[in-house]
Amino acid sequence: MTENSVQIAWLALVALASIAGCSADIAPSSPDTGLPLNDGTDSGDPCTSTVLCWDAPIADVGNLVSVWASSPDDVWMAGPHTLVHLDGDTWTTIEPPTPEDLHSLWGTGPDDIWAVAGSANSSGAVLHYDGASWSTVDIGPQVAPVVDIHGFTTDAGVQQLWAVGNGGLIHAEDGVWTTTSIPQTSFHGVHADGSGQAFAGGHSAAFKWGGENWEQDEAWTANVLGGYYVVKSVWSSGLDTWAVGTGVARRTNGTWEREAIPVTTRLERVWGSAADDIWAVGGAGLVLHYDGNEWTTVEVGAESQLLGVYGAGASDVWIVGYEGVFHGHL
Repeated sequence: MTENSVQIAWLALVALASIAGCSADIAPSSPDTGLPLNDGTDSGDPCTSTVLCWDAPIADVGNLVSVWASSPDDVWMAGPHTLVHLDGDTWTTIEPPTPEDLHSLWGTGPDDIWAVAGSANSSGAVLHYDGASWSTVDIGPQVAPVVDIHGFTTDAGVQQLWAVGNGGLIHAEDGVWTTTSIPQTSFHGVHADGSGQAFAGGHSAAFKWGGENWEQDEAWTANVLGGYYVVKSVWSSGLDTWAVGTGVARRTNGTWEREAIPVTTRLERVWGSAADDIWAVGGAGLVLHYDGNEWTTVEVGAESQLLGVYGAGASDVWIVGYEGVFHGHL
């Protein structure tokens, strides 16, 4: 079979799956060559005990905006009305139970995964995966669209969830959802570190949750991320918190400070496995890594917008964007 016929057959499979409105397996092949999945041996730099190899890209599954993984054999990705799962060997597309565009994924394990969705002209939606199927969750009146979700489980076994969007936040405590309206605030990112506090950021301010209420973080000032600042994503190690957007800011001992980075391109997402292993992605294929001392650029083979990053651990990092999926591993 020729290279072109392989590509045509692959595209036809995806098109048939879309028409049928059901799940379909995606062959783990390169979208550019139709050849078997890159195993990392032809990455730009050799794998070492500390340097990740990058397979780039490893599947053409359309524009993707978010990724979450419980293990290398359980990776979920989301995009505009798209859900994709990788079980380690097989790619599967799944029809979401909502017509809205999906924006973000987060979970606690393979049988407890959450997704949020929405568009400018509709109400937001929250989806849940129980290990067998996806379903919509009744959250009552809510902000729209809902663009990010995060949470944790308390020592008493009570799950706390926060989802953010245009004008407010929604909170679920042990399955009961409530809405907190914050006028003139458009939120883009939220992160709960499990210690009882959470942070949310957007266009006009940074907010924090201290256990009872959301309040504006008075330590945040406009010049932390420049004159017109936008917080697109936040991540916390438990002691320190990082916010990315029009720059990188770090909250340490109650004070936010702008961090030096080697680029000016806007960042879209941040995730870390620890305070000395943090990844941030953004426009024009930008990937940054923080090793506890400084931020450096990392070449993964991307050229266009990167929108999501998550890892099953320090040695298993997934990045998604307009070009598909990029996988870093040892």
